[in-house]
Amino acid sequence: MRTNKKLIACALSFALLLGLFPANEGSAAKKVSLSTRRLTVTKGKMKTLKVKNAVKTVKWKILSGKQRITLKKKSKATVTIKGRKKGTAKVQAAIGRTKLVCKVTVKNEKNKERKTPKPEKKPKKKPSPKPTAAWKNVEKYLYEVIPLLAPFNEYFYIKTDNPDPDSFQFVDKETKYPQRGIYGHGKFCRILPTDYSFSDVKYENKETRRVNGGYIAAVSGADTDGGELRLQERRVIGTRPVKNLNTGEIEYEKEYEYRDTAVTAQVGELKDVVDYLISAYGDSSKPYFDNLSGIQSGFEKECIYSGVYVLGEQKKSTTAPYYGISTSPHVDQTFYIQSPYYRSDSEPMLISQLYPMRYDSLGFPSIMRSVAKELDSTVSVEWSSTSHYLIDVTYNGETKSYGGAGTGGGQGIRADQIKYWYSFDGSADDAYMKRNLKDMSSMIREYGKLEVPEDPTDQPKLTWEAVRKTVGKEGSYVKLIVLTSVFGGSRDGYTFMYDDGSTGEGSWDWGAVGYFSNAWYDGRYFNRWKFFSPGAKFEDTVKTESPDIIMKDVKIKLPDDGKTYSYWGQTMDKVSRYHAETGTWSGFMAYRYIPEKQTWIAADLLNGIRYFDEENKKYKFIDDPSFVAACTITMDEALAMNLDANTDKEPSSYYIYDQVTSPGTYHKG
Repeated sequence: MRTNKKLIACALSFALLLGLFPANEGSAAKKVSLSTRRLTVTKGKMKTLKVKNAVKTVKWKILSGKQRITLKKKSKATVTIKGRKKGTAKVQAAIGRTKLVCKVTVKNEKNKERKTPKPEKKPKKKPSPKPTAAWKNVEKYLYEVIPLLAPFNEYFYIKTDNPDPDSFQFVDKETKYPQRGIYGHGKFCRILPTDYSFSDVKYENKETRRVNGGYIAAVSGADTDGGELRLQERRVIGTRPVKNLNTGEIEYEKEYEYRDTAVTAQVGELKDVVDYLISAYGDSSKPYFDNLSGIQSGFEKECIYSGVYVLGEQKKSTTAPYYGISTSPHVDQTFYIQSPYYRSDSEPMLISQLYPMRYDSLGFPSIMRSVAKELDSTVSVEWSSTSHYLIDVTYNGETKSYGGAGTGGGQGIRADQIKYWYSFDGSADDAYMKRNLKDMSSMIREYGKLEVPEDPTDQPKLTWEAVRKTVGKEGSYVKLIVLTSVFGGSRDGYTFMYDDGSTGEGSWDWGAVGYFSNAWYDGRYFNRWKFFSPGAKFEDTVKTESPDIIMKDVKIKLPDDGKTYSYWGQTMDKVSRYHAETGTWSGFMAYRYIPEKQTWIAADLLNGIRYFDEENKKYKFIDDPSFVAACTITMDEALAMNLDANTDKEPSSYYIYDQVTSPGTYHKG
């Protein structure tokens, strides 16, 4: 079976992006924690309790239940607990000012009973296909190999009267693309009928996936560059068991034996996407960066973001049955609203698989990376540390950024909304007759504009408007899902959100809500991925991250000097957040760090407040020394503020959006 090349391309780009994600959550110190907060030990037996990430010696102490347990073998970070009497006890681990408590339950030893072992439950087995007894002499049939979208080298239409798609394949043993193959082990390119079907194809026999006159085929192993293709016969010589990771069942994959035939087929020169872009839009007479920019410009014109497919059955998660909120694995994005509903068994459409210019914000820069290296293998290419969709290309000491993503495209549709069918009969409405990038892009975009009916759900969709209303302008801690990588790793975590006055639902449904990024607030550090990073130390983050300091309802009174001040173009009488009598600026104020001065400034005020200089007839930034000083925090002042006071403490009160609890449920500590 051929793996979808688009998915593989994304997987390769994901692997390249690992350096963009937090290794220790924003370079913060690792949180000191117990190996468990609840421990059960049998009377007369012993168990070990450990403090994780301890850098100082731990002092162990029994807080309660001294008659029920004994502490033995105390070390720097571990202690052995022996059960003495049934009941509960509490053990404290003190590491400097940090104190952690574990609840210990002692139970009596149960009478040992001989239990009859249950028979091991064996995984269900699917029938093993029977090995083919003999070669079928495939040379007796006629064959013609036609690229489905020349000059691209991924999908083909093999016209043949051979009734068995499992009996043959074509190979390209002289391809120049082995190094770019989907599979690292591929020594040459194989072109064989697909063992999966497409929703927009009219099959003569769906079981064998035969279309009018032949079969749809795809490359496997390396990619082909065209030229002479050799027909090979193949037969099943056995099977090997493979565990289906989704179902847990043992399935059987066919194993084949191959032999060359004397039959060959000729196809024209074929290219992969990289070579196509260079040949179509490159100009080697131009300087390197001008050439690369011209190629990207052409790529942008033809690239769409998403393809089209037929929606599978809507289902609801049993482990995450509610709407929730997650962080983004990308440093330059905010939050996602996560749905409990998902689709199973969605089906691909051929028009989408054939169109080679489908790349998202990871795939697009991955292609540009390959283009940059193909133009000159000596260039240095690194992923941007601030934008997940960009790469930084360095050539002759000069660095420029490239990347982006496709625009528009398709979506998931209903089967009865399919408009363009591949019938391979040459009729006027046969989509096979429109094998060019322009027509195919137009058809996919047309699918993207369809109104697709939504399936009913048993709960209303979560909106950012509802989230803003819940957290309010005063803001609140929020328990949410932390996505740790683009591969899907996740865990629970905390952030802080507030109503920032937004009125929409945000671009691509990203968080239209106030939040903190690379900032200290309420004794906690919120990293560049916008979530609380336990254990961070203020001085360490200043050295590596240059964080903001967030203050709430600061009092910085405007000078009474007769000047008429404005705030971001508004006269002060119209600025609702400023209270002239007290000098209070309501809401959250970010103090930006100035590394060269080792100070933090309320940039919003110093850059936003101006007055009109009558003498020079122009507007000036506020320059009153007392006001400027009040808008400044020195390093000594910051260190004295104990800004990391709560760095080892999880928030005690928060709203829950973890998909396990009804969204917006309040937990009061």
